[in-house]
Amino acid sequence: MKKRAGAGFLLSVLLPLIGVVLVLTRVLEGWSRPAGFALWGLGWVALIFALRRHEPAAAGVAQAAQKTAGLWARRGRVIIHVLALALAGAVLFTLVPADRVEFVSVPREQLAERIAADLELTERSAAHLERLALQTAPLFSAQGEVIDAEVRGQLLGAWLEYLDHAIALDRVMELHKYFWQINPVAMRDLNARSFLVGYTALVVQTRALASLEKAIGDNRSVESLLNDPRPELGIGKDTYRRLKWRLTDPQTLLRLNAGRLHLKLLQTAGVLGEQVEEPLIAHARAGYDALWRILGRQPELFGDNPLEYLESQAFKAWFPVQKGVAEGMGNLRVTGRENFVTPELLQALQGELEPGDILLERRNWYATNVGLPGFWPHAALYVGTPEEQDAFFADEVDRAATGGVAPSAYLKQSLPELRAAFEVPDQGHPPRVIEAIAEGVTLTSLEHSGNADYLAVLRPRLDKAARLAALVRAYGFFRRPYDFNFDFVTDQALVCSELVYKAYEPGPGKPGVDFALSKAGGRWVLPPNDMARKFATEQGSDSQQLDFVLFLDGHEQDGRAHRRELADFAKTWQRPKWDHLQQ
Repeated sequence: MKKRAGAGFLLSVLLPLIGVVLVLTRVLEGWSRPAGFALWGLGWVALIFALRRHEPAAAGVAQAAQKTAGLWARRGRVIIHVLALALAGAVLFTLVPADRVEFVSVPREQLAERIAADLELTERSAAHLERLALQTAPLFSAQGEVIDAEVRGQLLGAWLEYLDHAIALDRVMELHKYFWQINPVAMRDLNARSFLVGYTALVVQTRALASLEKAIGDNRSVESLLNDPRPELGIGKDTYRRLKWRLTDPQTLLRLNAGRLHLKLLQTAGVLGEQVEEPLIAHARAGYDALWRILGRQPELFGDNPLEYLESQAFKAWFPVQKGVAEGMGNLRVTGRENFVTPELLQALQGELEPGDILLERRNWYATNVGLPGFWPHAALYVGTPEEQDAFFADEVDRAATGGVAPSAYLKQSLPELRAAFEVPDQGHPPRVIEAIAEGVTLTSLEHSGNADYLAVLRPRLDKAARLAALVRAYGFFRRPYDFNFDFVTDQALVCSELVYKAYEPGPGKPGVDFALSKAGGRWVLPPNDMARKFATEQGSDSQQLDFVLFLDGHEQDGRAHRRELADFAKTWQRPKWDHLQQ
């Protein structure tokens, strides 16, 4: 009996924990959340089973239940009254904030001017957001899970336009929620008009957000893009998520419905109704009706938003664990031998490389190889030194990406931090490679980055101008952190292959390499092994986009790397992860 109870207690802990991991890692894609909640429910079943089988625990539960019943019998009415007063206080402070603001204490003429200006601002924003919702709804709703560079730009442009008006309306709402402090006797008209301005701003902004959310639906890729921070534009992380939570926030719902009632009372009393007020009244009415039609068709939001909030909070706790595990596995190697591709060998091959070449690397016996798909686990970009770039991109026609100037001069003028990093030796050698590693996007020497057991070099079939443009795009990610969440939609953190993918991502008037993403762990990613696969499957066809440069093939028995031919490399993407099976 004790063993069964112990097993029940253990399962009551393990099952919910596994469920949380499934939800956060999304390994089951669309089934991750249902599976997670199923395991959470089974955890409760296991706990109840254990409590019934464990006599001391069962007795304790029964005693606690008796005490609770007794307390309720003696103090039930007091508890109800206290809860009712607390609820009434929360409603009161939501609808009637007690802060004093300078806005309400200015002379009547100045107050009237401010209300009139905000009335015009709210009307313009309302009309613009209505047009924007109609124009952008097809754009947001038509997206699949893979979003290319052109569409990302369009989505971000529409999102920034929405935010411009949303922030303006936020300021109006925050100011005019204090309308009640305007003397309702001496300045009854201004009191009512201030309410109308603030309430309409709330309705318009919430309706626009609901329309945006309706268009996006459950598309996690678009949500990730909108939640990506843009510090250069003053946009913080998870902006869309925080706005989305407002749709079902009790305070928002309370203000919407209480405001609707107050608007009717003011109209019935004849306080509102002047010609200048009619457009806002129309926006408030139509916006309220449209908002509830949207929410009525999406009742799942009232459950999804709290769940997403819990997931986001759980992820904040989980992410350091995920990051720590990834970093630990990255440093864990079950052999102490030197890598086969030595710095001396790399120096001898350096003359064969060109700026813009793609490096594929593998180091045997690292724990990370187990969790990454395919034989090749790492990718990087060879860039050469600034002086080597100047020599390679010597013709002005090749320098469109740098405005016609030499790459070294461009770096000095536009990216001084990166230019300085080129002057810092890496393990005694000049940096020639840009790559995303655990420390972030950084410059490393070829002798350091290429010091692997296997190394392959591929060259995009692009002219020099396109290759320099790719390097400039890669340079823009310098110092950004490593993305331990493996999200290719966002740009603020990157993994190794994502740096290569986004450097060479094609777009309008921007030649590139069309790497296809694949789904892993619920996310669309580009495993480095797929780069080798792309070369092998396209080789000799009209669609070939990559050329073979060289391949150094490690051999465990010989203890060194051998130079191999194109045909040997073309088969590597099919190799198993375990090196002892390859020989």
